[in-house]
Amino acid sequence: MILRISILFLILGLLTQCEKQTPVTGGTFVPGTTTANGTGDLRTAFSDDWDHWDYYIDSISGEFRTVFSNDWDNWNISTGNLTLNMRTVFSEDWDNWQLSSSGQSISLRTTFSEDWDNWELKDYTANQTYSIRTAFPDDFDNWRVYRNGTLVMELRTDFSDDYDNWYIRNYGVTNNVHKACLLFVPVFISAIHQQGLTN
Repeated sequence: MILRISILFLILGLLTQCEKQTPVTGGTFVPGTTTANGTGDLRTAFSDDWDHWDYYIDSISGEFRTVFSNDWDNWNISTGNLTLNMRTVFSEDWDNWQLSSSGQSISLRTTFSEDWDNWELKDYTANQTYSIRTAFPDDFDNWRVYRNGTLVMELRTDFSDDYDNWYIRNYGVTNNVHKACLLFVPVFISAIHQQGLTN
């Protein structure tokens, strides 16, 4: 009897220590708390709405939207007061992207054809290169970003295989356009993966 009561109190103690999760509410984006270590959120505007995303990182908010519904080749990205366009170089060539905006020349491509785990972002204007890759092969809910071999950002889903809610930890990406472009990788991969297009 005493053992059962002890187990009951142990379970109750563990339950009171659980952290409450903020649910995604229909169409409302609730930004995370920005702290000195650069945390943020990335979420679909509506649950499973793969062509409309909102994000908040380092006190900057923005969104990703396909230009046309379910047109995975052409996205508009807003970051702060900038609006950018990210599109495939060739129709449905999803491993080769170009960002168009005034004064920027940025490419985003997979390291190898249809290798959705490994990406490279090159800003030719700023002469900076980032490597974006999954923590483990085919682990599309856990990404790491490196610049010159140094970890500069991590992205992971709030829960395993919950592709419409992400947590961001930024360690050193200061350019807001770069942040948006780096966030685009899990946005795009989540959209096509959840529809079975990465197989």
